[in-house]
Amino acid sequence: VSSDQGDSLDVHPTNKQPVGERLGRWALNQTYGHSITPSGPIYNKVVREGESLVVSFTYGDGLRTSDGKAPSCFEMAEEDGLFYPAQVKIEGNTVRLTSPELKAPRFVRYAWQPFTRANFSQMLFGRAYESCNSRQAK
Repeated sequence: VSSDQGDSLDVHPTNKQPVGERLGRWALNQTYGHSITPSGPIYNKVVREGESLVVSFTYGDGLRTSDGKAPSCFEMAEEDGLFYPAQVKIEGNTVRLTSPELKAPRFVRYAWQPFTRANFSQMLFGRAYESCNSRQAK
């Protein structure tokens, strides 16, 4: 809810309004049944396609980056669990990840550090994608 609002030296966002609006949307949808999109993209599943991993999302319409650059802070690993930076391409409501270091990727994670300058989000209201760590790709 607030991963894009913090600071490297202070985890408490000074701009509280976006955080409150995001929590309010979740409550309106999940608690009160309003038919609004409750959040930014939420990890759904990862599928291996050759040397790539394709990640799909719930609420993934309008995927983009906050700065217009390629998505950053995605990493991939093979069975050994050693993660390498991934090259990422947005494809509709999915992202395709590759890494020249990996031939048989199995795992993906995003913004898996205490603080990042991650830039992956969703166009509607600019909601950020929260950090995540996948299970094994199918």
